[in-house]
Amino acid sequence: EASNGSGDAEDMSTRPVSNKTSGYAIDDYYFYYDWRLSPMLIADELKAYIERVKTATGKEKVSLVGRCLGANIIASYLTKYTSHAEANVDSVMLFNGGILGMDFFGELYSGKVVFDANEVDKFVNYALNHWELFDDATTRDLITTLVSFLNEIKMLGISLDLFEQAVYNIKDNILPRTLRVSFGTFPSFWSMVPAEYYEDAKKYVFGGMEDEYKGLIEKTDDYYENTQLKIVDTLKYLETKGIGIGIISKYNIPNLPLYESAAQQGDLFADTY
Repeated sequence: EASNGSGDAEDMSTRPVSNKTSGYAIDDYYFYYDWRLSPMLIADELKAYIERVKTATGKEKVSLVGRCLGANIIASYLTKYTSHAEANVDSVMLFNGGILGMDFFGELYSGKVVFDANEVDKFVNYALNHWELFDDATTRDLITTLVSFLNEIKMLGISLDLFEQAVYNIKDNILPRTLRVSFGTFPSFWSMVPAEYYEDAKKYVFGGMEDEYKGLIEKTDDYYENTQLKIVDTLKYLETKGIGIGIISKYNIPNLPLYESAAQQGDLFADTY
């Protein structure tokens, strides 16, 4: 729940909706939502907002565009209100979405933290050449060359193995405790955990504390069972009804090399495959 000093939950579906009949832009009807809450709850607000946009524009249908978590919000709406979507949605475009979860969150939430030498090498080279961390090109070249050299002679992997031993306590104790007092209590972030990680993730974060987190687990189960496991069939069904479906993601922008699937990421977190 949005409580404990974090601010009250807001129903963003009541934002003003302007009357417009032409010259539409993608940000004219921007659905704001409280991203701390369950996507299944926000789906109710999105359904109401769609009706308000239709009234304001006089149109029979809307097009939905969602990015990142916004894609999961749309997925919840489509699975929870499939008949409403069939009658009121013309097309759906998902950018960099996590409707089937993202390996990054699955591995983080289930404690599968690893350090791969090749991915560290690629990450360092990418970060130093694309992020403005050092103004001096000589310094950048020196660091990237050194890391690549250590990886080539297999010394980087040995160093990372020693480092991984040192963070053993982080993986088994500190990380799950940290998740329980931060993002691990956001139903929205749990919507990013893929099906193959979900049960292990619940045990890792809430093991032995299931009664204390019963309400939260019920919300995450609701999304998992009624959106994530159904969204592919729902999209295929809606496509047969003439609704346009588009999914866009860039490929091979490496993220932090702390988990096995880092090489498969695009747009930071999304699994492009």
